[in-house]
Amino acid sequence: FFKKINFLNWFFVLFFFIFFSNTLGLIPETIALNSIILVTLFLSFWMSFTYNFYGLSIKKEEWFNAFLPGNIPFAITPLLCAIEIVSYFIRIFSLAIRLFANILAGHILLHLLISYLSMMIKSFNFYLVIFSVIFGVLIFALTLLEWFMAFMQSAIFVLLLSMWFNENLI
Repeated sequence: FFKKINFLNWFFVLFFFIFFSNTLGLIPETIALNSIILVTLFLSFWMSFTYNFYGLSIKKEEWFNAFLPGNIPFAITPLLCAIEIVSYFIRIFSLAIRLFANILAGHILLHLLISYLSMMIKSFNFYLVIFSVIFGVLIFALTLLEWFMAFMQSAIFVLLLSMWFNENLI
């Protein structure tokens, strides 16, 4: 049953979900879903459970060999197994934190700059208005950069997951 599943559609859906939720966060007075740590942790844990379940169903006992490097002395086997298991589960957290931190940092920066721009415009000093036009162009450029970062973070998230799915296939 599982050998016939094509996960490419899942990856496309996940990519566009992450991308559009990040992009919608660029609209003023909205929040990006991925700037909430629980959402990114849920995505990471859900996909991790999926590829681990998939790997166990395909490989069965061979799946556990990933935690035991080959050609090592028996004396250090427990230590290396423990390190491999810890690193296996840390990548779930690192995937979630990477997406969360990058999206949150960019959105906070844009929010602070836009707030500062609105305060400059409200003061209505001629020099500040001229400066605010330059500042507005900077904010527009940063918004384009954030849109690109939303795309890149979506791509990185899905790319790492697809590599981990591939580990369970080989």
